[in-house]
Amino acid sequence: MSDSPGFFGRLKARLSRSTAKLSDELRSLFRGRRIDAELLEDLETRLITADVGAEATTLILQDLRARVARQELGDVEALLNALRDDLAQILAPCAQPLRIDRAHKPYVVMVVGDFDLSVGGLAALATSFTAAILTTTTLSGTPQEK
Repeated sequence: MSDSPGFFGRLKARLSRSTAKLSDELRSLFRGRRIDAELLEDLETRLITADVGAEATTLILQDLRARVARQELGDVEALLNALRDDLAQILAPCAQPLRIDRAHKPYVVMVVGDFDLSVGGLAALATSFTAAILTTTTLSGTPQEK
């Protein structure tokens, strides 16, 4: 029997590393700074460049700015904790296992994201689907420069 964590275990570990990396980057970016408009703009830029998305970033920044205005966040660590809570709240509805209804055909799973995750992760996902006797087709593309 293999001690390998399996696809979803590896995916979870990778996402945890990404989360830790973003958290570390934010801590170092904000170290020694006070919460002000410039810091919140830097946070907004970092969230957008981390592919959090424009809509989610807007919601998060609206909440954080309101909490700063109410003086609920006294330091950068409190801000990062509030950010973590906001991200968890946004992602909570998506935290459910993938259940494939074989009655619906074709069943399409589309993954868009970081190159490292999509190349390694998609191959493992396709393999796990194939093991479940599902037909898979994997396509990969990279954006073209204009």
